[in-house]
Amino acid sequence: MKARGEDIRPGIAKVVVPGVRKIFHYTIPSSLRKSALPGIRVRISLGRRKTIGYLVSRIPESSVPKLKDISDVLDEAPLLTEEMLRLTRWISDYYLAPWGTVIRCVLPAGIDTVREKRERVYRMNLPAGEIRKQLPRLERKTPAQVRVLKAFLASPGEYTSAFLRTRTGTGPDVLRRLVKNGFLCREERTVLRDPFAGEKPQQSSPPRLTKEQEKAVRQINGSLKEGLFQPFLLHGVTGSGKTEVYLRAIETTLARGKEAIVIVPEIALTPQLVRIFRSRFADKVSVLHSGLSEGERVDQWRRIRRGEAGVAIGARSAVFAPFSHLGIIVVDEEHDTTYKQGETPRYHARDLAVVRGKQNHATVILGSATPSVESFHHARSGKYRLLTLNQRIDARPLPEIRLIDMKEVKNGDPLSPQLIEALREGLQKKEQVLLFLNRRGFSPFLLCSTCGYVHRCPNCSVSLTYHRGAGHLTCHYCDYTTPLIQSCPECKTETLELKGCGTERIEEVVEKTFHDSVLLRLDRDTTRRKGAAQKILDRFRSREGDILIGTQMVTKGHHLPGITTVGVLNADASLHHPDFRAGERTFQTLIQVAGRAGRGKTKGKVYLQSYTPEHYSIQAAVEHDYTRFYDEEISFREALNYPPYSRLVNLVLSANSGKKVEHAATQLGKILRSLALHHRGMEILGPAQAPLSTLRGKKRFQLLIKGKSVRSLNRLVGEGIKRFTGLKGTSGIDLTVDVDPVNFQ
Repeated sequence: MKARGEDIRPGIAKVVVPGVRKIFHYTIPSSLRKSALPGIRVRISLGRRKTIGYLVSRIPESSVPKLKDISDVLDEAPLLTEEMLRLTRWISDYYLAPWGTVIRCVLPAGIDTVREKRERVYRMNLPAGEIRKQLPRLERKTPAQVRVLKAFLASPGEYTSAFLRTRTGTGPDVLRRLVKNGFLCREERTVLRDPFAGEKPQQSSPPRLTKEQEKAVRQINGSLKEGLFQPFLLHGVTGSGKTEVYLRAIETTLARGKEAIVIVPEIALTPQLVRIFRSRFADKVSVLHSGLSEGERVDQWRRIRRGEAGVAIGARSAVFAPFSHLGIIVVDEEHDTTYKQGETPRYHARDLAVVRGKQNHATVILGSATPSVESFHHARSGKYRLLTLNQRIDARPLPEIRLIDMKEVKNGDPLSPQLIEALREGLQKKEQVLLFLNRRGFSPFLLCSTCGYVHRCPNCSVSLTYHRGAGHLTCHYCDYTTPLIQSCPECKTETLELKGCGTERIEEVVEKTFHDSVLLRLDRDTTRRKGAAQKILDRFRSREGDILIGTQMVTKGHHLPGITTVGVLNADASLHHPDFRAGERTFQTLIQVAGRAGRGKTKGKVYLQSYTPEHYSIQAAVEHDYTRFYDEEISFREALNYPPYSRLVNLVLSANSGKKVEHAATQLGKILRSLALHHRGMEILGPAQAPLSTLRGKKRFQLLIKGKSVRSLNRLVGEGIKRFTGLKGTSGIDLTVDVDPVNFQ
């Protein structure tokens, strides 16, 4: 019989460790029985080393002999709720990633090292009347102490020594004496590292909704009131007011005592959205993204977990915000490829939003002017409810899009005469213009016109890009840099030429053509510092710039009402990528860039420079016709059995030795083909060299597995990986598993 007060919960812990697929069993010592709870970090011995693991559950017994004890419990309370443990397990199973790696990804960077920030504060220890009586006596002896006390009497409260030093000119000795004599007391308190410190949200009134917005809000609010899982696809043209629909839905969510997550595709967009949301919800808003310091990020995460925030806004990882009463998840620009994580676990934030919404019986809104083919397919098949906003706010017209066939432009200049004339016309009217080219740097490659040599990265199978601002050639994959060379390493002639153009070269061309105009450039090179992107956009909004030159960053939903003319310099650049989604990416990019034009009072004009103007993606973009694009694209996907008519897993193997990785890829291919005999409808493609055959010094091969059932596909690949990793000679081989890949390089 158990003694009173003795912990009777199971005494075996299941523990997972980042980077290891196995789940380990440990005995929980009696001294840790009450604190060793699921969701908590524990210190364990793994082999001969001490490491940190995550306790995921407790069981009464184990078949594993000679279990080790857990050494210590590292948290006062679990970091993960039962719901988040379920979600991380789902991610691990679906994306074929180690459970411990998933948990580490879900928790904010710095959770292991960042401590709570503490500060000393002072307040009055005696009634105000008692202190006033003492002032005449103190004034004769210690005027410095009197200055401090008068500051407290004038405005009672808690103050730091730094504040009191600024206010009264006194130092720490004076404060110590006041504490010693009983006039003040000193305490330590936890301080929030606040990314909004010093910023007061400007309150704003909600605008009047359009009829289309009213209809969308009514349907979403109906779902919120039912409290059942319901995913919506909000398909609204650019400038149609999707953000206001989000705001109204979140208003309803908060009023019902629930919480909201808003996910955006780029850090550059977050400050803009935060400003809007804080104007409506004030201090209920928290932010979660990698642009914060580790301390700020951990403090925001803790604030959400304590229930001090009702709305979390951030990039991809905000889907893991630790809310306990989640009512709605909004994914803005749901089509954006940056929602796919580039490292293990390679999750897709949009898809996880739907999964988490289902687990929490929450409403999910996926918003876009150019929905992904998969999401629109789900809407057409009834899996999602489709909401449409076909009109811009105030009935503003969509911009007129004109095609310029670059095959007819013979001089080879990056700006056609038609585009130059359109820019000149807009600038003369004091309107702002946008030029889009999705390639940063000055020139994408250095070519010898004598022998054809191209200067390439020694670590990656790509050419080096010349950056005029930095004055060197650089690799955009591994960051290798080298000075610009003058003579060809192959034929020794001095006939090297910079070919192609990036945003820096366009900047040079535009400066020469429109030398009286003020240029601003928005790309990764100009936005490396924290807050730099927002400063550039704010300058442009306040009319400090006439021409904005940008890469993909300018397509992320920014509201720039001064822009009337947009030029897309290479409209079909993404069509030539070795990717079945090339047409989709092209259409989405063109519509999103075009959507920056005409958001003010003047109708916008967009000029697309293209070498393949007949392609259906470009033709549909010119007509602002998503349905035409979708119908063409879905027919192509169905004919070739691509998603959404199949599911894909991409396996990339890499190693220092090309022969070794090719042999390993061949072995893995044989294992998978053998297993596929027991699974219907499986197709194994490869192995073949990856499009980016060398990356950071490692040779790369890939296999693509295609199937109808994601469950069968994952079972096949999971078993294949297990058998492959058990083979001799696979050490030194890195294997990347990408379920539902969006990038095949």
